[in-house]
Amino acid sequence: MGAVYHGYNPRLKREVAVKVLSATLFRERADSATRFYREAQIAALIKSDHLVTISDVDQDQGVIYLVMELVDGISAADYLENEIRRGVTGLTEIDALDIGIAVTKGLSAAHGSGIVHRDVKPENILLPRDPLNGILFSAAKLADLGIARYEARTDGLTEANEALGTAGFMAPEQICDAKHADKRADVFSFGATLYTLLCGRAPFLGTSPFMIFSETINVAHTSVTKWRPDISSGTVAIIDTCLAKDPNQRYPDAAALLEDLQYCRNLLDLMRQPAPADAAKADGASADAAVSNSEPILDGFGFPVQPKSASYDAAIVK
Repeated sequence: MGAVYHGYNPRLKREVAVKVLSATLFRERADSATRFYREAQIAALIKSDHLVTISDVDQDQGVIYLVMELVDGISAADYLENEIRRGVTGLTEIDALDIGIAVTKGLSAAHGSGIVHRDVKPENILLPRDPLNGILFSAAKLADLGIARYEARTDGLTEANEALGTAGFMAPEQICDAKHADKRADVFSFGATLYTLLCGRAPFLGTSPFMIFSETINVAHTSVTKWRPDISSGTVAIIDTCLAKDPNQRYPDAAALLEDLQYCRNLLDLMRQPAPADAAKADGASADAAVSNSEPILDGFGFPVQPKSASYDAAIVK
């Protein structure tokens, strides 16, 4: 769409990001300016701390631009690349889930406003950085509504049977017909994104976009456990549900997905807590035995037995 610059608003005395529409694109694609303005209009409809906000859209001397919130940090894609350079396969499960929960909160706000993002991927996730605490994974923000659409209406910007999105992250139905891709396509893209953050590679690869499209449509993804056997069965089940070829077998929207992500994240915290020692040892058992006996009962997936959400159970079954 163009380039993003680090800018300064002298009236408000604050730093901003300025997205400028490509002059070449403006000349070659008649709908580019309309898409640019629509991005601002869509962003104005959604209220979430986990979506990059847009404060203005205007034109000056033939240059069309958006004024956006400046996120001082790094994209999830760049952060992952830095980790891979250090010899790490991917992000820790906790960090990846924290990013995923934040992104899904933003995506849920979009879905609640009837907006389909259509381009969820690591490059469009921004990770804020705090001078004292470093990268704030739980404060991640979803960016770039440039190809988002209103689910309830069509405006003619996307042709029927047109692919629109990013190869490797688009759902099969979005590859075939982006015009009618719904919230479940975003769920698929999120699953591909979480897979990538954990495994350091996308679930669908190829030497050309056509080959990636073919694999996405026809080939089942390789399980996360091949690359990351340390990932919990709950997270694996969530990813598998998101990446189902049939949209009806995925989460219906980001809100349902968010519920299971939070549940899975809470379980990881629970499993990391030391079991409390039983102070009353009526039978005179040793402290070690008391600690062992106080450990939670685990189910067949290695998680403590306790009530689960209905959608999480469904994910495990799938």
